[in-house]
Amino acid sequence: MLQKMNEYIKGWVAGAIVALIGATFVLWGVSSYIGGSKGADAPVAKVNGYKITEQAFQKEYREVKNQYLQRSGLSILPADAVDQLKQYVLQRMIVQRALLQRAKSDRFAISMQQVQALAMHDSAFQVNGQFSMQRMRAVMYQRGMRSLGEFFSQLQDEVLVSQVSGGVGITNFILPDEWKSAYGLMHQTREVGYFAMPLSGFQSKAKISDQAVEAEYKNNLKRYVAPMKASFNYLVLDPHVVAQSIVISDQEVTQYYQDHQSNYSTPKRWKVTVVTMPSPKKVTDDSTAQAIKQAKQFIVAAKQDKNLSTLAERMGMTITTPTLSASNSVLPASVLNALTVGEFSQPVTTSQGVVIVRVDQVDQASTQSLSSVHSKITAMLTSQKLERVMAQQTEQLSQLTYTDPNSLSSSAKALKLSVQTSDLMTEDGLSEGLFADKSVLQVAFGDEVMEQSYNSRPIALKDGSVVVLRRHAMKKSHQLPLKEVASEIKQQLVKNKAEELAGVQAYAIQKALQSGVTVKSLSEQYQLTWKQVADLSRDNNTLPSAFTQAVFSTPVSKKQPSAANTVLVDDKAYYVFKISDWSSPSVKGASKKEESALKQHLLDTSSQMEYAVYVSGVRDQAKVKVFQSALSDVK
Repeated sequence: MLQKMNEYIKGWVAGAIVALIGATFVLWGVSSYIGGSKGADAPVAKVNGYKITEQAFQKEYREVKNQYLQRSGLSILPADAVDQLKQYVLQRMIVQRALLQRAKSDRFAISMQQVQALAMHDSAFQVNGQFSMQRMRAVMYQRGMRSLGEFFSQLQDEVLVSQVSGGVGITNFILPDEWKSAYGLMHQTREVGYFAMPLSGFQSKAKISDQAVEAEYKNNLKRYVAPMKASFNYLVLDPHVVAQSIVISDQEVTQYYQDHQSNYSTPKRWKVTVVTMPSPKKVTDDSTAQAIKQAKQFIVAAKQDKNLSTLAERMGMTITTPTLSASNSVLPASVLNALTVGEFSQPVTTSQGVVIVRVDQVDQASTQSLSSVHSKITAMLTSQKLERVMAQQTEQLSQLTYTDPNSLSSSAKALKLSVQTSDLMTEDGLSEGLFADKSVLQVAFGDEVMEQSYNSRPIALKDGSVVVLRRHAMKKSHQLPLKEVASEIKQQLVKNKAEELAGVQAYAIQKALQSGVTVKSLSEQYQLTWKQVADLSRDNNTLPSAFTQAVFSTPVSKKQPSAANTVLVDDKAYYVFKISDWSSPSVKGASKKEESALKQHLLDTSSQMEYAVYVSGVRDQAKVKVFQSALSDVK
């Protein structure tokens, strides 16, 4: 159900959001450029007077650039993409600043104490369900920050802006016909027939000469280069190693046990039956006296009738069976201690009315011995001390590698760590170990390490370790000779030609189907097999998903129920298909669960759309100046 909702809604909603925000970026992208000054504090843009400095922009740009290179598998950013990426990052920063300013002007607010409280309960900053300062510092370093003040300030801004989007969500609604229409579209079925044309069947017709291979090589030399390789020196602050140096003395365990003895003690408890007399509308001395009289009558009757529930129901009383401690609000501990098992107390007036209590079971107070909890306390104190030591050493490592950015030696000496060296690797990293971690590779091949030869910021790993690295050696990329890549080039050219030949034939078949040529004659002409699917649904899993998406992306209507189209699936085969009929079910067949899920999904999607419009409006109303010269200086 949710998968189908995702397929139907995600496409057009995502497109609309991108269009709304993207159009704003384009309109503002060039026309507002003016000249500016130089330097790290020079503005690359001003948003309602607020300066976005070159330093702040460069930090954000490098982060996004490194992420892009890692995901795309490229070693350098293509020249034609540099300005586009700068523009994207700048516009994102402009919008975020404008949104923050608008939120503040609309009197949205959150205190730093509230932000800190939220952070304490955020799973992103927890280890084993408990808040971890070390984990928070690791996230802080991953964001390129070196102080908690800066980190919390950014969190405060993010939470403040998110309050607006949250407000849009809780005030949104959908109309009754919206979910009915969406339900029909998602559960629609289509009758479709198709020809499948594998590209492999056209490869024998694709003739590629040596001259074509050489021309491809010469015209695209940049494609055929050996990738740059690098090796790295690195330090690892490993909590498992640090833990080995932590010693918890018996004195510390004993002191903790004595200071927290209540944690290891179970107080005396009484399991009781509480009988409560009927409550009058107005409590008076007479009504209380009457209730006490009824309670005494119940005690007498209970000696004969052991079924207290039946007896209480007959006399209009209620029974509960709580477990009481000495500090309960029903009876003083002195009274409970005086009662034996099976004995009723005298009537007692409480805030709930007149009650009597019978003791059914007594659990005596007990205390776990120090020896029985010694190992547990030791493990807990070790964990707490490890947390503190790791936080201290991580902070020390950060400061040392920052103040001496050209070497790891001083940091290694101060923290008694060994400088390790990796093998040479491409940006894809190694097959296992530290340099198989994408977060490590992203930092390792970032500008700070590769271009400026600085130490990296601390990198937090999933196992709790912290790593700092720097470039050791680099083998630059170089042009591969034609003889080494000729076979690869020819194979690609054959594939391209086969795809071209298959595409031409697929288009010819599509046109023939649209003009009324019969399937039988086309099958005979092209030696293809026609396959028919009576009721294709969006969640079909027997045919390629790209084919199913193409079928449901092809427009049909009541006036024009049939249509033909072509799609290339997985770069392996062309599918030429014709839709002959379709059917959309009524919402009468929807379960309550489906209806609720769909309405919520539509509500969430509508909220995203409305927030996108809000963002666009805020951006349009902001007074923005972009300083071209400062922007151009960023590398």
